[in-house]
Amino acid sequence: MKADLNRLARAGVALAAVTVVAWFVGCSDNPGGPCSACPPPSLGLNVSNPIPGTGLAVGAAPVHASGALANGADVVYVSLAPGTVPTGSRAIVRRLGDSNSLTTAVTDGGFDPVPVDAQVRDSIEVLVTDGVGGTVLQLRAAVAAARPPVVVRTDPPPKKRDVPLNAAIVIVFSEPIAPASLTPSSVQVLRGSTPVTGTVGLLGGTTAAVVFTPAAPLEPNTDYRLVVTRAVRDLENEPLSADTSVPFRTGTAVVGPTSLVRVYPDTATLRATAQLQLYVVSLDSMALPVTGRPVTWSSDNPTVASVSVAGLVTGLAAGQAHIRAEVDGQAGVAAVRVGELGSVQVAPDSALVLTGLTTTLTAVLRDGAGGLLPLGTVSWSSSDAGVATVTGRPDGTAIVTAIAAGIATITATAEDKSGTAAVKVVTSLPGTSSGLIAFEAIEKIWIMNADGSFPTVLADNVVWRSGVSRAITWSPDGRTIAFAGAGTDTTTKTEIYGMKVDGSGLTRLTFGTASAWDPDWSPDGSRIAFVSDRSGTSEIHVMNADGSGVKQLTNIQGALAPAWSPDGRRIAFTLAGNIIYVMNADGSGLSRLSDPNASDHDPAWSPDGAKIVFGTYREGNYSVIYSMNADGSGATRLTEGSQPTWSPNQRIAFVQGAGTSSAQLWAINDDGSSLTRLGGSPEGLFGVARPAWSPVTAQLPAPVTIQKAPTNSGDGQTDTVFATLRIPLRVLVQRYGAPAPGVAISWAVLETAGGTLSATTTITDATGIASVSETLGSIITYSGASPLVEATVPGAAGSPVRFKATVNPGNPTTLVPLWGNSSVGLVSMPTSYGVRATDAYGNTALTTRTRIDWAVTTGGGSITPAEDTTLAGDASATHTLGPDEGTQTATATASELLGSPQMTFTTRAVTAIVRRRDRELSQPFRLGERDGASRTDGGLALRRMRLSAGAQRDVRRLPRSADQFTDAVPHPSLPHVCHSWRVSLPLHPALDGLHAWGGRNRRGAVSGLRAPASNEHSSPQRPSNVA
Repeated sequence: MKADLNRLARAGVALAAVTVVAWFVGCSDNPGGPCSACPPPSLGLNVSNPIPGTGLAVGAAPVHASGALANGADVVYVSLAPGTVPTGSRAIVRRLGDSNSLTTAVTDGGFDPVPVDAQVRDSIEVLVTDGVGGTVLQLRAAVAAARPPVVVRTDPPPKKRDVPLNAAIVIVFSEPIAPASLTPSSVQVLRGSTPVTGTVGLLGGTTAAVVFTPAAPLEPNTDYRLVVTRAVRDLENEPLSADTSVPFRTGTAVVGPTSLVRVYPDTATLRATAQLQLYVVSLDSMALPVTGRPVTWSSDNPTVASVSVAGLVTGLAAGQAHIRAEVDGQAGVAAVRVGELGSVQVAPDSALVLTGLTTTLTAVLRDGAGGLLPLGTVSWSSSDAGVATVTGRPDGTAIVTAIAAGIATITATAEDKSGTAAVKVVTSLPGTSSGLIAFEAIEKIWIMNADGSFPTVLADNVVWRSGVSRAITWSPDGRTIAFAGAGTDTTTKTEIYGMKVDGSGLTRLTFGTASAWDPDWSPDGSRIAFVSDRSGTSEIHVMNADGSGVKQLTNIQGALAPAWSPDGRRIAFTLAGNIIYVMNADGSGLSRLSDPNASDHDPAWSPDGAKIVFGTYREGNYSVIYSMNADGSGATRLTEGSQPTWSPNQRIAFVQGAGTSSAQLWAINDDGSSLTRLGGSPEGLFGVARPAWSPVTAQLPAPVTIQKAPTNSGDGQTDTVFATLRIPLRVLVQRYGAPAPGVAISWAVLETAGGTLSATTTITDATGIASVSETLGSIITYSGASPLVEATVPGAAGSPVRFKATVNPGNPTTLVPLWGNSSVGLVSMPTSYGVRATDAYGNTALTTRTRIDWAVTTGGGSITPAEDTTLAGDASATHTLGPDEGTQTATATASELLGSPQMTFTTRAVTAIVRRRDRELSQPFRLGERDGASRTDGGLALRRMRLSAGAQRDVRRLPRSADQFTDAVPHPSLPHVCHSWRVSLPLHPALDGLHAWGGRNRRGAVSGLRAPASNEHSSPQRPSNVA
């Protein structure tokens, strides 16, 4: 049974009020135990208390840290409530410290319970990733010794409309449920106040999912309510944390027989001993979901991958297996490949980083055949923390922080395999201490310093066209850029624009009905080459820098990406996106440079004109950077990447991870050496793309400041949990004291359950102001004690700016017990109950007083009729129990609250109680026979009791005085008794003068009760005979 020490302590206080006082002594000691009734973890994440492995569905064994399958070990069930992380795609669940993990799909922002091998005081980690593998949520929760079950989700969900008339109602709990607690009264569907006839039970193949099946179709277009009461209990007889009510409304549709079964995911790769939770969607012929139907799982190769009756797949050995799920005779299949770890690689394998900056490394796990494996637990280390430190993340990446000049080896280890990367830390990078880079991000043009600092939007009133090859070019003096975009007056074609580097002077350079893109400025600054389809096909044109004098140079159908040579005499370009040509600046002298079958693109000249760098797909379906001589000879592979461009210091800048949110700008020597990370797009923006390096050295102004907006900043507001603050959070960004428009602000919630934001990145407007709306979470903060949100601009003075809020509970809607429930009391004697009014999220409702009506429902006796809650939301009542032994109940009802929530308290009434400070010892003592002789004088039958060694701690010894027990002579019936104790009992007609005694012998602690003889009332003695 789960021991609720807090509850027992409160009950002990209540018992003290009725003069039940005990003194004990003992012969051993025991250290304090774990938290037995810890509060629930972060909102949305449910972690059950440990449950014996026998409580699992057959075949649902979790994985131990060692990799061996658990066999009867304790496990916890982990689930995530729907809506917790709407952008999530999959979740990785593991016990901290384990090398293995369990992967499950995230649907509707959550996932159903999965088993994980864990004990009390372990920590469970849940990592949720999106569809491209980016981490969107990381939660941790400690395993408690006791935690009541909760409803994770229902199908239909709350307020669902158009529910089919013959739908089965499914309830998913946070842990296995005792089948005996599933009754027509504990789980029911109501139409108004009338119960719907039906059956309830565990869904076949599961232990935590319950299905209610109506006996007849529901009425169309009618409101119903699913009610799940606290009578539902888990396998350890712990009741549901709170009653649950789920309203829904039927439509007119009727679900037909199962026609299609789909298994998700339908393909997967596992490491040996890793686990994957599959799930099934069943549809009828009209694509209506078929719910509440059992699923039969099987594996066609169980030596490679086994599957439990609940769809939990465990990788066992390298190979391929097909997992089959059958519903109503229809089947779906998932293909699962299992591979054993063969190698660990670190990408990139070398990096050059400036002191004070960071770079990101990624661990890549492969099997023996070179195939990619899902990430497991990876540990990271640095050979010299004085040069560079490394911090691993659950998604298999690591952040390396450059500390001081030198070289450090960064090692990633998984199981017994490892890989390394060499990180060189320098104090400066030649040619990159100054200079500007223009690039694309989130369909806008940005500019930043070459070290990645101060990213600033230049053109916010032009729609970016990211599909063009090269869209930004610098004037030779570095004061102006030209780019391809669509102005606000046209969205069907692109034009060439010019703009000063400070964002002013936006000028449209091309006009007409055709599009223009891929601009490239001539070295003398007089002309701009570009691509246009004004002739019907994409051809290269040139125009004067002011947009006049347009001339077509090519007529070969499909010319793209022109690039001027440094001397201005030639132009390299791509034909049809896969062959690199070169021609004279007037369009003559056409010559092919690259292999027509190589899929080469995006040529760029080196500053000295000796080489051309380009991207290519000649190695497969991923882009690689090559360089070649200006005549096309000597093609050399440099690195993986795309969109290359030359920096002024003869290095090559390019993009890694183009098209992803993690895309970054790197630089490399033309011989492939000295790979250096230069920077990326602002945090939260779509990855950097289409970089163009300024031909002259320059720096954006550094003195940038960020502060809360001088007026209506939104700081310090007060509202209730899950409310949207009335005033948006606002910051002011300035540069040299003037408003700084176009600066990216990164916003973040500081607490896991601290709320959500309308955006993670916003851009300052013309007045330097950026804002975001905040919806509060479940964290209660009084008087704005804790900051909940921060706004950041890298490198800006005053960054980050933090905002506080006072988050109050919502209106009271629920009653929860404080003490007295499931307690033991003396017949005809008073006991007390405590209850608290909370909001729907379990927060104490510090609002107005609420009237609580108390009533005795079974067993008789009397109770305080009514009491208002305190401002802390608490109310109590004194229940004078009825005269009979057995279960007695009383209810607390808050009729003033919505739904009139009610809480039932249960007390077991007994004739006598023996209690220690930390443990209740007694069972009921009944009038009866002793030593086989009939007793008619009201005597009590004596009973022997045994204590565990752990119950002997904190025992107070009695002084051996005449009015207590004068010695410790072994009793004839109970030899080796040491150190007696006594219990004072209340003055009760049936217990007048009753004495208790006890001690400890070789078999444990013992105790006895007896009614005294007529001469014993003033001087208790040890009994001479104990039954």
